[in-house]
Amino acid sequence: MTLLKFFDNIVMMDKIRVGCATLVERDGKLLLGSRGKDPDYGMLVIPGGGVDFFESFYDTARREIREETGVEIKNIRQFRTFEIINPVNKQHRVIVYMNAEYESGELNPSDDLLDANFYSMSEIAELERDGKISPHNVVVLKAAGWIRETV
Repeated sequence: MTLLKFFDNIVMMDKIRVGCATLVERDGKLLLGSRGKDPDYGMLVIPGGGVDFFESFYDTARREIREETGVEIKNIRQFRTFEIINPVNKQHRVIVYMNAEYESGELNPSDDLLDANFYSMSEIAELERDGKISPHNVVVLKAAGWIRETV
């Protein structure tokens, strides 16, 4: 860890981080990426990232999906907001989730993601059963109807 990164982590310990992640649908499949950094390294996540100062959630959704996956999106709508409070890791995050549709581009994951792909609902259910989706993202995918509760 560099000295600058160390100080960034100290500064962030007492700040609420605001993020935006987007559920991107294409032909009945959902875009998920394999996270390339901690927390949840290697787990499948909904792509997204931090909201820049004076940036709308809609602009953040467009920018983050473009930067992390290489694709363009359209018909962006706000879906739901979730809060993550983890005193053990000294994290407090508010994440605004958006829904959008794929518009164009080829998948080209950034350094933040090891891989990215579109998954069907049945594939997502299998990935969840196998424990390959980040636990927080499982909650979001259930709320969005991509993972159905089984009885």
